[in-house]
Amino acid sequence: MRFGAFRFDLRARGTRAVSSLAPRIGAALALTAVVAACSGGGTPSGLFDRPSGSCAPGEVCEGSSGASAGSDADPDERDPDGSDSETPSPGTPSADAGEPCRRDAECANGLCNLRLDRCAGPGVDGTPCSRDSECANGLCNLRLHQCSASGANGMACSRDSECANGLCNLRLHQCAERGALGATCSRDSECKQALCNLRLHECAVRQAAGGSCSRDSECASNLCNTATRRCQ
Repeated sequence: MRFGAFRFDLRARGTRAVSSLAPRIGAALALTAVVAACSGGGTPSGLFDRPSGSCAPGEVCEGSSGASAGSDADPDERDPDGSDSETPSPGTPSADAGEPCRRDAECANGLCNLRLDRCAGPGVDGTPCSRDSECANGLCNLRLHQCSASGANGMACSRDSECANGLCNLRLHQCAERGALGATCSRDSECKQALCNLRLHECAVRQAAGGSCSRDSECASNLCNTATRRCQ
């Protein structure tokens, strides 16, 4: 019998002779396969085939999904979107009335009282607040930080909507009537003559040349020298 360059004489009789040749036959087969592969002849079919389903280190088996072999994730325990079944869907409010919050989106009723940092419904007059939406009447007095009806003259305020007459004197922080000449002001709308001298912070008429000013509308000439702050 001949295998490549090797020749074995099997004329010897008996199983003992055959058994003694088995190791040499195996070595000859392996060497023949190596020689054939190096010469381009390929490896004899099935000779060195790897068992189905096994991979060498660093290889990806055919048919493998590429997932890490060490992953402990169970596909049956996840939702179709890939999230854990026990994790609430993002964006779903869960806090009930009276529970802590910092944003409206965190409350089941869609309203977080930012003054109390609690989920709550719109409050009645006197309820602490920081926004109009936190009050049943739609008005939060930001000066008092409480739900309140529009105030009468003299009531504390920080904006016109908090006053019954629609005017909050921002210099005094009080609901007030439009002021006469000389009245304290910070805006033209707070003065009967519709002119507040922002240099003097008082209701005034247009200034003659040399009068104090901070803008052209405060001068009779309609020109305020912004370097000297004097009407020209």
